[in-house]
Amino acid sequence: MNALREYDSSTRGPSSAMVVALGYAGRNVPVHPVDPMTKRPLTQHGVTDATIDPIIIKAWATKWPDAGVAVATGTRSGIVVVDVDPRNDGERGIAEATAALGALPSTLMVTTPSGGWHYWLRLPDGVVVCNSVGALAEGVD
Repeated sequence: MNALREYDSSTRGPSSAMVVALGYAGRNVPVHPVDPMTKRPLTQHGVTDATIDPIIIKAWATKWPDAGVAVATGTRSGIVVVDVDPRNDGERGIAEATAALGALPSTLMVTTPSGGWHYWLRLPDGVVVCNSVGALAEGVD
């Protein structure tokens, strides 16, 4: 995503990344800042620090003006993301997985900076999903 920028209403509006972060937070989806190149968390406790508090999100935007926005998935947000990485044969992997397991439901899909895409799905109540790099299919996390 675009960089978080300090909010200064006297000179400009908030950056698109901060708007996105605050939009997620407003929908009770916790967010945290990450290095936009490596996706590594910038806070001390990473995803554990994810929050919906707009004051904290704005403070992070001031502290790390070039940060990316990451979403805390799983039981905290009720969201699970299927990450398809075409650089690692993800197009073939997702085709094989959906052929074997059935098509994904109609859902939000976003592109990633690396040229892949994320399918955002609602996590069913009582279901626990762990990070499963490559477990579903080659190039699919």
